[in-house]
Amino acid sequence: MTTSPVFVLGVGAQKAGTTWLYHYLRELEGADFGFAKEYHLHDCISLPSMQWYRDLLARQVCRELSGQASLSSAISQLAFMGDPQLYYAYFTSLYMSGARLSGDITPAYALLAPEVLAACDASFARLGIRVIVVYLMRDPLMRLVSSLRQYRRIRGLPQQNQEEEAALLSRGWDSLPEGVRSRGAYDRTLAVLQQVFPPDRLHLELYEELFSVKATKLLCRAIDAPWRTPDLDRRWNSTGATLSHLSEPLIRELAEPQRKPLEACVEVFGLLRLQANWPQLCALLGYVNP
Repeated sequence: MTTSPVFVLGVGAQKAGTTWLYHYLRELEGADFGFAKEYHLHDCISLPSMQWYRDLLARQVCRELSGQASLSSAISQLAFMGDPQLYYAYFTSLYMSGARLSGDITPAYALLAPEVLAACDASFARLGIRVIVVYLMRDPLMRLVSSLRQYRRIRGLPQQNQEEEAALLSRGWDSLPEGVRSRGAYDRTLAVLQQVFPPDRLHLELYEELFSVKATKLLCRAIDAPWRTPDLDRRWNSTGATLSHLSEPLIRELAEPQRKPLEACVEVFGLLRLQANWPQLCALLGYVNP
């Protein structure tokens, strides 16, 4: 184990176990992840589609300043967005206070451009901090349903019953919220990550295999941290996603846009692992043993 500080950059995928990952990492020896799981710096300063989140923070700050809510992390997050150097200074202060492991687990980072990720990596490197990227991927169909429910929850929309959800999905892939669709583009995200980061600083894992002693030991080895026994029974922010209320023709229709993400994951994990963890999708898209 080295003594150089490690920064875990969690880039998703949305609804693929990132909150469980965060809670596991923050309990490791020498870890201090600061005041948030998701700092949302790099997406909010580079993606126009994230303006809604900046507006959300601004409204929260207004409530705080008017005495309608207690002070939170919103002010700090907006300050980081105004001057990103404050973000790096903040994490540097955590390391100077004794932390050896910290990070920012923001699933929206799956949408970042290569130059944004490279600039983040370079900024930490200049401070002597080693960035390790962790990217979790889940069965695209299950992730889609869970992400759609999360989308409605975050925006304060009423949750749909199974019939309403099936009706929404039946309108077609292109009718779904862009943020829900784009965060499942594993092929695009993997290509960007592999362009920017060398293999020894890129930890890729399947959601379906994450909750195990084996996976957590591999994770701790990747981030050069002492292993800690995980709570394998705990789940955070579960949406109860299921495909049981969807017809077979609808599932088949939703599967087709997942062909490129599946192809990319087969390249990374191999066909046998994907067949074991995503059997329905593999069968629908014709991925069978040669």
